[in-house]
Amino acid sequence: MCDRISAVRASIVADTKKGKLIVRLVGYSLLIIGFLWLCIWCGCSVEPLARSIGMEHFKKYPVTKSYSPEEVGSAIRDVLDEYVDNAHGVRLPAAVMLVGGILLDMASRRRPKRIPQKKQNDDTISN
Repeated sequence: MCDRISAVRASIVADTKKGKLIVRLVGYSLLIIGFLWLCIWCGCSVEPLARSIGMEHFKKYPVTKSYSPEEVGSAIRDVLDEYVDNAHGVRLPAAVMLVGGILLDMASRRRPKRIPQKKQNDDTISN
């Protein structure tokens, strides 16, 4: 009977180790994917996007003319609105990295070892 119980315990521990390994691999994968997504897709798209928007608006406003403050404000708002519409957001890759970090945290937690408590004598005097 004791052999059977120890065999069941060993299989549970082995399954737990495999499960933690899989969770860690998924967590690290999500962190790496989210980081690369932020670096390549979001970070590297800023310069080309700004350049394309800038060139478009430079054509609208030639250098030879002077502009009123209202026209300048309108041009700035147009550029900012177009940039916001075309810029890549960072929420989704950041969420992917957050899920990866949570999975890694869950996989690295250890169960506290139970320490058997000593029984106290019932002979103590209570007030």
